[in-house]
Amino acid sequence: VVTTIAGTAHLEITVRGQPDHAGAMAMDRRRDAFLGASAMALGIAEAAVRMGHPAVATVGTIVVEPSQVNVVPGLAKFTVDTRHPDPARRGELITQIGDVSKKIASERNLGVEIKTLRDRPPVNLSPRVGDVLRRAAVTAGIEPREMTSGAGHDAQVLTAAANAGMLFVPSIGGRSHCPEEATAAEDVVLGTRVLATALRELAYQT
Repeated sequence: VVTTIAGTAHLEITVRGQPDHAGAMAMDRRRDAFLGASAMALGIAEAAVRMGHPAVATVGTIVVEPSQVNVVPGLAKFTVDTRHPDPARRGELITQIGDVSKKIASERNLGVEIKTLRDRPPVNLSPRVGDVLRRAAVTAGIEPREMTSGAGHDAQVLTAAANAGMLFVPSIGGRSHCPEEATAAEDVVLGTRVLATALRELAYQT
């Protein structure tokens, strides 16, 4: 039974260095934007690890320019997806991402720009619907488990207009958003039974 959907922030970080010939420019004189971005990515991941579960930060894309085999990268642009169900902690993590990026840029004589692409706050789902789902699970002989959803869902938008709840069934190995994602047939059956029981109660509640 999902109680909260984590807030999401998408950041775009642009690192500016200096393009130079890969053979002619000595290593200690380079302003390599890609190496700076790589150090930032490691620092960002370490910030999320230090904060602890359920904080997450992911570098999902990176573009390097001029993208030539024999040129030191003069620009690197990468995205960060960061999530946390607590608004204050999420804000703290975003601040830490900015701080570590600026620190590394300064140490490596690089420029850095940080832009927010998306900022979606955490959402608490309906306690009433959650109670109905928990009762339905018990009726089906299942001990319900409460959890936060790290992934975004349509329910985030629906909460603005209606009472929303969510019921999860387990993916094998916890895998999702990949070709290996699958759910055991017996778990689908149990989930369907719980959902049907919950819908019936909601439909006939006064």
